[in-house]
Amino acid sequence: MSVDPGIPAGCACAEGVVDALRRHPTSAAVQEWGCLALGNLAAGNAENQNRIREAGGIEVVVDALRAHPTSAAVQQWVCNALGILAAGNAENQ
Repeated sequence: MSVDPGIPAGCACAEGVVDALRRHPTSAAVQEWGCLALGNLAAGNAENQNRIREAGGIEVVVDALRAHPTSAAVQQWVCNALGILAAGNAENQ
């Protein structure tokens, strides 16, 4: 996995991904790729970490964890996203 350092802080990408996760809670594919995207958006970017939290992203990521307990891919990317969202961000821990 590579992180694109060219993703601008403050882009509305995070809110769009959070919205997609909310609207498609039963789709393991949407949850998998959405959690992967949120992790990439948050990686090394404190502003995006905060935007994701403020958009309700932590809650929808945890919801994905609970909704797809048998999907290894969802579980993997949920854990990745939560770790990145919490890294160096006390409000997200």
